[in-house]
Amino acid sequence: MHEKIAVIRRKLAIAQERQKKYANQRRRELQFEVGSKVFLKVGPMKGIMRFGYVLDPTHVLEYEPLQVREDLTYEEFPVGILAQKTQALRKKTIPMVKVLWSNHTEKQATWELEENMRIKYPYLFDRDGDYDDAEMDGQE
Repeated sequence: MHEKIAVIRRKLAIAQERQKKYANQRRRELQFEVGSKVFLKVGPMKGIMRFGYVLDPTHVLEYEPLQVREDLTYEEFPVGILAQKTQALRKKTIPMVKVLWSNHTEKQATWELEENMRIKYPYLFDRDGDYDDAEMDGQE
């Protein structure tokens, strides 16, 4: 075991020397005079070109702190119902609702069984048994 470690260390030292030699060959002494124009810092142009946004320190995002448990998990809860549909099988139909979950976008909304959602989260439905109009976005 110690032999393998020694071999690995020797190979790493050789690779380090090779890289050091290469870097030293390309290194050159630069001299500047007063009034010389030099770049003090080059910005991340590639990132700006890719994302098209320069971070503005005055741009502040409001966020709600995420309550993380000791085992690094958090509880998700439904925020609202985006749509409703019925899944038609051969002998029965299954009512489903598209649920928007906390900490997720509309693209990440999931289709859930309406019956399960009514049992677990009755506040998503009004008293008539219909969906809450404020949370209903459309039908897919």
